[in-house]
Amino acid sequence: MAATALSPSESRRVAPGGLGETGRRAFAPSDDLGENAAEVELVERSPTPDEYVTLRSGVGWPSPSTGECARALRGSLGAVCAVHDGQVIGMGRLVGDGAMYCFVVDVVVDPYHQGRGVGRAINERLESMATVGRFGQRLDLVAAAPVVPFYQRLGYSRLESDLMRKPL
Repeated sequence: MAATALSPSESRRVAPGGLGETGRRAFAPSDDLGENAAEVELVERSPTPDEYVTLRSGVGWPSPSTGECARALRGSLGAVCAVHDGQVIGMGRLVGDGAMYCFVVDVVVDPYHQGRGVGRAINERLESMATVGRFGQRLDLVAAAPVVPFYQRLGYSRLESDLMRKPL
């Protein structure tokens, strides 16, 4: 599914719970979400801190306090939430310096909705936002081993470098 191009003004930083002027676009997932289910909407906004923590917890990821999550969400270059029947069922964010480095982070889809095209749609929208907003020269991400094939199908390639970390 091709993502709809956005103007640079539509690719600005988005506040948790906020909507851009054209921040909504429905899509039909590749697999039916249920007999009477409504379409999933992609909304260009950051999740609220509570939505963020809930989604992360749903896939077994730890989260800092909601205050720390709110601070992290404010630092996003852009974000997308997937909404189904009024509930946020997926999210993804862009972080970086806005010129050279742009990372896809926090792509999470509620386990019940995985495998239905939601993650692909979130990634396509984030890529469109990064391209139109000129947020970097490329998109980078860190993927856990089980989801590497998913990202490879989206055009990402493994790098020879190792992720390194130093606690603060």
